[in-house]
Amino acid sequence: MSALRNGTFSPSRESMAANIAKKRRIDSFFRLLCAVCAFMALVFLVVLIGQILYIGLSGLDWAFLTNYASRRPADAGLRAGLIGSVWLMGIVILSAVPLGIAAAVYLEEYPMKGKINELIEVNITN
Repeated sequence: MSALRNGTFSPSRESMAANIAKKRRIDSFFRLLCAVCAFMALVFLVVLIGQILYIGLSGLDWAFLTNYASRRPADAGLRAGLIGSVWLMGIVILSAVPLGIAAAVYLEEYPMKGKINELIEVNITN
């Protein structure tokens, strides 16, 4: 059993070994439970994506990607949206890369503490 030695609680070796064994069993059970849940989620995700692809691939053709928007659903396409997305990505890249390089040079060359440096470092880490 446990005893009080020098004013502190001191459990016996047997109770410590039993406690460790119990915690290992609980840990093993929890790991198994997490693995089963992750496997079930992956199976559900694969089935869902497979069903979406099976149903959706029949309606996907080259005209759907190259036609502009139309009032008739049979003639509608994604061309305007795709071109807009490419333009937006280009503008973001052209503004983000020089800004990122400038921030890196600024932080490396002027490492003093201040509000601007803290703001830049917080945005970099996030």
